[in-house]
Amino acid sequence: VTTAPQEPPARPPQAGSGVGRAPGRAMRSTTLLALLALVLLYLVSGALVFQALEQPHEQQAQRELGEVREKFLRAHPCVSDHDLGRFIKDVADALGGGAEPDTNSTSNSNHSAWDLGSAFFFSGTIITTIKWHVPPELVRILSAVLFLLIGCLLFVLTPTFVFCYVEGWSKLEAIYFVVVTLTTVGFGDYVAGASPNQNSAAYQPLVWFWILLGLAYFASVLTTIGNWLRVVSRRTRAEMGGLTAQAASWTGTVTARVTQRPPSPPSPPTPPTASALDYPSENLAFIDESSDTQSERGCALPRAPRGRRRPPNPPRKPVRPRGPGRPR
Repeated sequence: VTTAPQEPPARPPQAGSGVGRAPGRAMRSTTLLALLALVLLYLVSGALVFQALEQPHEQQAQRELGEVREKFLRAHPCVSDHDLGRFIKDVADALGGGAEPDTNSTSNSNHSAWDLGSAFFFSGTIITTIKWHVPPELVRILSAVLFLLIGCLLFVLTPTFVFCYVEGWSKLEAIYFVVVTLTTVGFGDYVAGASPNQNSAAYQPLVWFWILLGLAYFASVLTTIGNWLRVVSRRTRAEMGGLTAQAASWTGTVTARVTQRPPSPPSPPTPPTASALDYPSENLAFIDESSDTQSERGCALPRAPRGRRRPPNPPRKPVRPRGPGRPR
């Protein structure tokens, strides 16, 4: 029984050759293109949403400003349109620099946006963007759940009610300020302690201390989530590796059984079988053909099989001579 010839093992790709790297490169390129397309789709969808939400308000504010401007020019015909435009631009620049529109040169207001408390608050918001590191060994499953619940209560809900009471914001505006501040997005449209009616010197340092602890809390939450995802990823890869090894072992076993079969015992020779003649006409034709063939070949004796010698003829007995008086 012949077995299939075994192929020589394939040589591993050399370090300098490009064999074996093309699929990996193609996969990485495909993954990068898919991620890029996903990010672009996310940005475009966000742009469309913000455009639909913010553009009507902008157009409404622009129309109201135009109406106020036309009303002012009709009420004061001595003021030209060019002078009014320059005045509006100067007022906008002053408001952007931190000036208060309600104060004038004759008022005795000592309010400043850059007092000691405000400057300390600004310095704290700058250095807290570095974030803090919490060792992942201190976090466990149950403690992480309690940590999240207590942290949400202390750093999200409580400041929301405080800002609603002190700043006069709505609950939605207070939650928006808390989330934007603790996630370090910081659009700057809402600032705690910027109201001129707020005269407490300890308010802004307390807000800064809350931001410091809140950023550390959110950093630890993100670290906990990252560690949990890393553990799940490792466990999934280990399970998939075990399944792949089992599948490879099973495939190798089946292939070896198919390619290397055990030798089967030789089959016994099949005895010659004579086919029966069913019809008389066929019998007569077979007999006639056999007799014709033998008559053409002659009556030669069959040859002895090779490897065997014909036994010698037995010696003849000598013939005795007849006597004169013996009968025949």
